[in-house]
Amino acid sequence: MKVKFGANTYEIGDTCDLDRRRKRTWKRAVDEHGPEGVLASKKYREVALCIIEDLKALGVEVVGETETETDPTAEISPTPEGPSQ
Repeated sequence: MKVKFGANTYEIGDTCDLDRRRKRTWKRAVDEHGPEGVLASKKYREVALCIIEDLKALGVEVVGETETETDPTAEISPTPEGPSQ
């Protein structure tokens, strides 16, 4: 997922694997360093999805999917038709 804060765009992880206690620690990091400080750190970006609502409340906006999540060059197969009658 891609997010934007100010003039910068960042790719964040697409999974959230934090327990409640660790999530509070990451939220505290946002309070201490601000959204840009968290998003500039690769370590924090990996789990930013876990606190995305907090980041959005501070002005971070979701701007798109990562290139690995969608492949615009993938062929679209036609839908198979039902049995002939």
